[in-house]
Amino acid sequence: MKIPFVKMHGCGNDFILIDETETSAMTKRLRHRFARHACDRHRSIGADGVIFLARIKMKDAALAARFFMPDGSESEMCGNGARCVAAYAVYTGIAPVRREIAIVTMRRIVRALVSQRQHNIFMVQVSLGSPKLAPSDIPVRAYGDTFIGRKIRVPTVGIVEMTAVNTGVPHAVIFVDDIEHIDVERVGSAVRHMRTIFPHGTNVDFVEFDGALRVRTYERGVERETLSCGTGIAASAVAAYLTGKASANRAIEIVTRGGHLTARIAVKERLLETVLLTGPAEVAFCGEIEF
Repeated sequence: MKIPFVKMHGCGNDFILIDETETSAMTKRLRHRFARHACDRHRSIGADGVIFLARIKMKDAALAARFFMPDGSESEMCGNGARCVAAYAVYTGIAPVRREIAIVTMRRIVRALVSQRQHNIFMVQVSLGSPKLAPSDIPVRAYGDTFIGRKIRVPTVGIVEMTAVNTGVPHAVIFVDDIEHIDVERVGSAVRHMRTIFPHGTNVDFVEFDGALRVRTYERGVERETLSCGTGIAASAVAAYLTGKASANRAIEIVTRGGHLTARIAVKERLLETVLLTGPAEVAFCGEIEF
């Protein structure tokens, strides 16, 4: 069976988009198999994930999106993936530039807006919704109302101070002095697999703050560092706000290995209403894959 696809990326965080409006919808088991196959960078297309899309009828232009990781697992949310979905909607004519797009994910509806288009590059803002801070909502096994600046003994690593946030998926944010000399894969893997603390595992973000937030992320499901992670950027911005390093209601410059973005934490009457993530999304190429 030949399956058409569009390959896209948001600051190097790359995805294979499958529009199931145009093809037969796969079962969850087939999606699991397809993601494991198609994301292989040596034997197939290669990507950080696969996004399965379906067009749905709503008041706004709308797409349902399901996110699958290279290990075949399904993720509740993907920030850069959502930005690519919005860009895809404009690229394929589902929505025009500067019209709000509703992206229906497993757990929430994400609102997105493409403000500019230049050839196959799109400037996209997504509103990721209110971050979850309660340990039971992240989830993280801990006492208290939040998990901010907690010191945890990590096997093979030592004592690490971290803040846990859920911005669609769980993240552990670790502030460091020199991000270039952190062993992201070793430390990230150790924290990610601490099931005694994170029962569902976690993504792990390493952040250096020097006026901008410099972010590197070890992604659960990819099981390595990616060039950029949208929910990780959002979690890092929230953690910076919670620890007094960044202010709300203003753009925070974000620097990742894949490019630059901005994040803005919308706070009203001391409530964190949403995190707005803005940056480029690009169509790399289109094709068909035999599966």
